[in-house]
Amino acid sequence: MNLKVTGKIILLCISLVLITSIILGGFGLYKNRQTLTESTIKKKENQIKLISAYIHSKLDELKNDVQFLSYTPPISGLIRARNGGGYDKAQKSTTKQWKDRLATIFLELMHAKKHYVQVRLIGLEDNGKELVRAERVGTRIRRSLEDELQGKKSESYYKKALSLDRNQIFLSKFSANKEFGKITLPIQMVLRAATPIYETRKKPFGFIIININYNQIFSSLKYLTSGDSDYFVADSDGNILLHSNPKFNIGRDLSTIKKINDYMPELSAIFEEDKNIITKEIHKNTDKVVVSKKLRYDPVNPSKYLSIFLITDKSKIIKKVNEGTRQDLLIISLLIIFSVILSSYFSKFITGPIKKLTTFAENIGKGDGTVNIDPGIKSQDEIGALAQKLTQMSSEIDRKNLALLNQKDALDHSAIVAETDSKGRITYVNDKLLEVSKYSREELLGQDHRILNSGHHPKEFFVDLWKTISKGEPWQNEVCNRAKDDSIYWVDTTIFPVRDGKKISKYVAIRFDITDRKIAEDKLIEAKESAQRATRSKSEFLANMSHEIRTPMNGIIGFTTLLLDQNLTKEQEDNVNIIRNCGEHLLVLINDFLDFAKIESGKLQIENHPFDIEQAFDSLTYIVDHLASQKGVNVDISVSPNIPRNIVSDPTRLRQILINLVSNAVKFTSEGNVWIKVDAVPKEGKTYEYHFSVKDTGIGISQENITKLFTVFAQADASTTRKYGGTGLGLSICKKLVELMGGKIWVESEVGVGSTFHFTIVAETVEAKDVKQYKDKKENVDTNLGNNKPLKILIAEDNKINQKLSLGLLSKLNYQADVVENGKIALDVTLKSNYDVILMDVQMPEMDGLESTRQICRKMPGDKRPVIIGLTANAMSGDREKCLLAGMSDYVPKPIRLKSLADALEKAYDTLVESNRVPGESKPDDNAKQAS
Repeated sequence: MNLKVTGKIILLCISLVLITSIILGGFGLYKNRQTLTESTIKKKENQIKLISAYIHSKLDELKNDVQFLSYTPPISGLIRARNGGGYDKAQKSTTKQWKDRLATIFLELMHAKKHYVQVRLIGLEDNGKELVRAERVGTRIRRSLEDELQGKKSESYYKKALSLDRNQIFLSKFSANKEFGKITLPIQMVLRAATPIYETRKKPFGFIIININYNQIFSSLKYLTSGDSDYFVADSDGNILLHSNPKFNIGRDLSTIKKINDYMPELSAIFEEDKNIITKEIHKNTDKVVVSKKLRYDPVNPSKYLSIFLITDKSKIIKKVNEGTRQDLLIISLLIIFSVILSSYFSKFITGPIKKLTTFAENIGKGDGTVNIDPGIKSQDEIGALAQKLTQMSSEIDRKNLALLNQKDALDHSAIVAETDSKGRITYVNDKLLEVSKYSREELLGQDHRILNSGHHPKEFFVDLWKTISKGEPWQNEVCNRAKDDSIYWVDTTIFPVRDGKKISKYVAIRFDITDRKIAEDKLIEAKESAQRATRSKSEFLANMSHEIRTPMNGIIGFTTLLLDQNLTKEQEDNVNIIRNCGEHLLVLINDFLDFAKIESGKLQIENHPFDIEQAFDSLTYIVDHLASQKGVNVDISVSPNIPRNIVSDPTRLRQILINLVSNAVKFTSEGNVWIKVDAVPKEGKTYEYHFSVKDTGIGISQENITKLFTVFAQADASTTRKYGGTGLGLSICKKLVELMGGKIWVESEVGVGSTFHFTIVAETVEAKDVKQYKDKKENVDTNLGNNKPLKILIAEDNKINQKLSLGLLSKLNYQADVVENGKIALDVTLKSNYDVILMDVQMPEMDGLESTRQICRKMPGDKRPVIIGLTANAMSGDREKCLLAGMSDYVPKPIRLKSLADALEKAYDTLVESNRVPGESKPDDNAKQAS
């Protein structure tokens, strides 16, 4: 027999009435009591299941919301803006604009969810400061001001949220809400849900966190328990969070937190049991029925749970049974007569609301916008309470759907959005994609995204894409696509997978058109390459000029060095010194240009070693004395006697600064004096700050022209170049050198009175013995080196003067050498003869020294190859590296210094010996003579 619910209810009522009339008496009373107790327990078990399901639904909703917020466009926009110095080039938006958009989303979410207390984005920087926060204050929802945002690095949930992997969610224990380290009043007990946000797979940016008011979650308990039971909720530590009796709830100062053992010790054993639903009768001090259920709300941490207790007093059940029994005999007959009528009426009363709730639930399941309808159930029983909760839930769903529709509209207006199924077939496109791709919606739906492939990216690019998203991880990159009309457009793309349970059901792609930005970048790259070509041209010009000038300077300075070693009269020696000093001064001008080039390229370097500070004045007086004596200007040098004289710094650069400043002082002083003073003040340990000043009684500088002095090619007055000479580079080079030596430079001047140039350097002091050891090592030249370390040497040099100079310098070291005039001859001779060392000029006709070196390295085995030492008049940064890269073992710049040449030859000899090669005899080679 297949009866409907109404028929079943009628039949059940008639049966109960008949059975009740038969089993009246003692057994009937006991049975009724037992039946009522069991039905009450069953009812409470059903109630506690309903409560558990309701709480689970709210927590699942909370987890979905926090994960949804972590993937909204403002999050990635804030990351790009931070990495762009506060500006998101992809969307042309500032950090503030992205924060405003995120705050709007937060506020809309809180309007939809009345139980949300706070929604926040917390970053890693600035002590874990909140970046955006929306909060509920009473009945008002607001966005927190900038000065209200707090650092949360000390909070326990900060580290826990950032320790999670992408897409994992942290759920806290229930605790009192705090602001600025103090508990808020009135007290709000909250649960926090957080999920991390990553810039890259391994680099975290921060996390999204939502605070939910648990009083709101559990507010339905009094409805769901029918009001005939005490109830309370406890956390995993046994603290009572919410009780039907207000006196057991948490006080304003948290001093009245009750534990289960304090409230009812008999419940402690039930609390400790680890079962789904526990039902027990307690008879020790009370006669109660307890139904308890553990609610584990955090799958990541099973130790977090809530315990829900419903407690019913059995005396109330017995009282009801006794009251009904006394009246049973009087109303049995009436019950029998009216049982059919009453059962029919009550069946309609029960099944009617159930049918309405069924229809109502079906409407909710459809999700067609019609769910926000009152089911018309006004009863105050469990069905009425359930109907009320379903109505509230439908309203929340409507508000949430409306918020999502608004967000979707905003996204569609600013972004290109598409969805595909799990196999990559397009299932949805917005109008923005149709506008950019030039395809119609019908042409794209059902197609694979390869329809937009431009062929720009390699196959591995898309392999990485699918590998990432198939693992359930978001993928972000810039993609070049092709439109229907074959035009190319670029999009900044983020693709994230959507799961249905454990399986990926679809992929959502959000793109932003960055074609204009890419075009601008291409133009910038082209402009940069053009500037680099111009810089290379300038560097090549300076290198060529350096070579052309240094080549004759090599002869002038080198031969005057050789000439000074001969027996000259006093007048001849003075004339040679004048020639040498003029050459050295010209070399200073050349070095100014080269130093300027090094400054521009950022490759000017300081070489620190021990020296006596008065060494910086040795060549200074030698250079300026002649000019000063011609003009009748006195030069006075004063070094404070109390300062440490032996320091570690760059004496060459220090001398360069002093020569420049003193030469200027003498040059711009017609009569009077130039004073040079040095003092120092101690800093930390052995470090001192040395203060140099150069004062003159010259023409002076106006205040408006002082600011021009230390800029490139600038002088106080352009006419001074014509009257006094100079490149305009000296002071700008001095400024850079002083800064590299840890100091600063400045000037005090008055027109017609004179000028004082000041500069400081920071240096560490050393002992005098350290200076002597370094000086002896640097200046000692072994003039008998050719006998002590014999070498067979070939000179490859096209300039006749430099050939003669090289032979002369080698002769001073007791060496002989063969000479060839270009790299091609050097290659031929080397392959036929057994040379130990080749002094190879870099720039030569027919075949330069670099190419000749490469050919020798290719054609000769390493154990027979000579040591090749580069000789070049180029002094630009990188010339030494070019020589070594070509295969040379060392590098000696022109003008060639005797000490530099001796050191290079000594090193070459040691290299040959270390490689078990015996250097040959240094006798002229016939092949070399014939070739030259």
